[in-house]
Amino acid sequence: KIRLTQPVRGLGGRLLPQGKVLRASINARAKVVVMVGPHRLPLKLDQWELILTDEDLEEWLAAG
Repeated sequence: KIRLTQPVRGLGGRLLPQGKVLRASINARAKVVVMVGPHRLPLKLDQWELILTDEDLEEWLAAG
């Protein structure tokens, strides 16, 4: 998961606020991409930070 470090406008004009947590993936060009509705939105390096949520940690501990 990632947290936006600045507001980002999606392709449909929807504003995603700073601090919003999203699931992300890496595309073939090694860019971080999030899904915003039906659109894939690539993000620049300065627009996000990697985070580990309590839910992620619990899943990781349960699997280990």
